[in-house]
Amino acid sequence: MPFDISHLGSEALVALVETLPVAAMYMEGDNFFFNSEAERLTGYGRIEIQSIDDWFRKLYGPDHEKVRGYCKADRAAGFSSPRRVTITTRDGCRREVEVKSAGIGRTICVMNDITDLVTAQEQMKESKERYRLFSSLTSDYVNFCSRKGDDTYRVRWLGGAFEAITGYLEQSLFEWGCWMPLVHPDDQERLSTALLYMTPGNTSTSEYRIFAKDGSIHWIRQTSRCETGDTPDELFLFSACQDITEQKQAEEAIRKLNEELDQRVVERTAQMETAIKEHESFSYSVSHDLRAPLRHINSYSAIVTEEFGDRIPPEAHRYLDRIAAASKRLGQLIDDLLELSRVSRVELNTATVHLSTLAAMTVASLRETEPRREVEWIIADSLKARGDATLLRQLLQNLLGNAWKYTAKEPNARIEFGKTVIDGQDVFFVRDNGVGFDMTFKDKLFGHFQRLHGSEFEGTGIGLATVKRIVERHGGRVWAEGHTGKGATFYFTLPEI
Repeated sequence: MPFDISHLGSEALVALVETLPVAAMYMEGDNFFFNSEAERLTGYGRIEIQSIDDWFRKLYGPDHEKVRGYCKADRAAGFSSPRRVTITTRDGCRREVEVKSAGIGRTICVMNDITDLVTAQEQMKESKERYRLFSSLTSDYVNFCSRKGDDTYRVRWLGGAFEAITGYLEQSLFEWGCWMPLVHPDDQERLSTALLYMTPGNTSTSEYRIFAKDGSIHWIRQTSRCETGDTPDELFLFSACQDITEQKQAEEAIRKLNEELDQRVVERTAQMETAIKEHESFSYSVSHDLRAPLRHINSYSAIVTEEFGDRIPPEAHRYLDRIAAASKRLGQLIDDLLELSRVSRVELNTATVHLSTLAAMTVASLRETEPRREVEWIIADSLKARGDATLLRQLLQNLLGNAWKYTAKEPNARIEFGKTVIDGQDVFFVRDNGVGFDMTFKDKLFGHFQRLHGSEFEGTGIGLATVKRIVERHGGRVWAEGHTGKGATFYFTLPEI
């Protein structure tokens, strides 16, 4: 039944109102009284408001008739539900209060100041709306969850691209309470365990699969942070979820390509090993099966000359000399081919190589072959590169040997080994002032058995092919420039130190 205060006298009611810890007012007919808490809330002293009408007009302004109507209705009913109204204090400030009345004939009204609460709610609502607007601009979706004790996390706020990613309305997630119904069964336990073991201040990242509304599977990368909730047994979880399906698909495609590539590498390695064995077998055959007949040709030619020399006509002697020269040239060709083969398959042992020292050693060796020749040598100091010392020695022997050979008819021969810069890159060069070559045939220089000069110069046409193979095995390039009768320059690049 309604709260009945009719048996209380006026003085008792005044005393009761005064002792209430909230702002309160007592009304009986034209008599009314408000307590000290009401004075503090409204700013009005008791001597400043002498009547009920004065109270309503000053506090409620234009709404005073509506509020007085509420009070009459409450007095008739004996009680009221809380009503939220706005009052104007003595200093002109507007405050939000919650008013509740009780009484029959006599009325007691209490007012709770909820201004700060209303402001906070409005700010929270505004913040939520702003954050929702902000999160709608991202391709991710964000959520705020909470849990108490051993309970699971429950979604309290959601924003961003949830609907775009999953195809479900946000309301669906709130009906489920959490997002686990979306998660792939194989990932649920792992994800749940990771989140439940998080403690305040910790951040974790999980990747898992979800089923979209259309049945498609999406990969999600979720970054979560755990914080203490509003009560000691409550935890908050703030999460940002990114759709990484395309990334996962790309990673899977790359994985498959890598598997195929690995298989191809295995197959190609096996093919290369077979080819190397066949190449080695061929090289052995060249070395063994061709050299034996050559040795026989040389031996029998020498025996014929030695045993029948006096009886052999001069013309036959010339034929025998040609046979010996051709045999020697063929032997040299076999040696050069085998060397080219070795250069192609030998394992590189890279280190810092002092090219100036190797060049000086090559020059000394060439001078010993023809000590009477006068050649001006210019070898730059402190030239270094990174590579295989044995192969680079052979490289310089071929290039400097060619320069030595093709300056043989030059009375003022000059050979230079140095370094220059071309297009911002360090380039080594070997330059001579010998017979040179026609640039029309420059593409043939580094081919097998390609010779741009006649029999007046010895050679098999393998030396520059070997040079090209050595440079390319070091990741460099080689080229040449020259003019007939004006010398030639061979350029090559090597890895820098």
